Amino acid sequence: MLEEADLIIVSRAGRERWNYLNALPIKRIHGRWISEHAAHPVTILDRLKPGMPEVRAALRSGLRYAAEEIMARDKYQQKLTPAKVALELGISVRQLHVLFEHAELTFARTLASMRTSQARRLLVERPALPVTEVAYACGFDSLARFYRLFTGAYGMAPGEFRAAGSLH
Repeated sequence: MLEEADLIIVSRAGRERWNYLNALPIKRIHGRWISEHAAHPVTILDRLKPGMPEVRAALRSGLRYAAEEIMARDKYQQKLTPAKVALELGISVRQLHVLFEHAELTFARTLASMRTSQARRLLVERPALPVTEVAYACGFDSLARFYRLFTGAYGMAPGEFRAAGSLH
């Protein structure tokens, strides 16, 4: 029934069936429903022929970019979850994860990369700030996780990185 009303776009691959919300009819009926981050891609999509693979790829790319912008803005929040980002974009959590399937990094790794980059910057710029405070200021909810991710990204513990940076 939803497919007949053109409210969902169905994608089939073998025995799998994926239903995607077709935002265009909803936008035409009630433009305020579309979140501010999805409004631009949906407006562009509205100008193109529905069902074209290029249209779906462009929409996915735009939504992934919007998700990354939300993540960059809110990376300091320890409780930033895929559900919160998906809600702001007006898509499901599964759809959010699908956006990152063809990207270089998953949602979790993208967020971790943003946070470790910020921590790296703080360690150099604010040498008096304890490593624990740097970790929590960058959105990490666990010191052990911060150390593991930072060491994996930069090849040394945060304290060692700070000491090595002060030598230059």
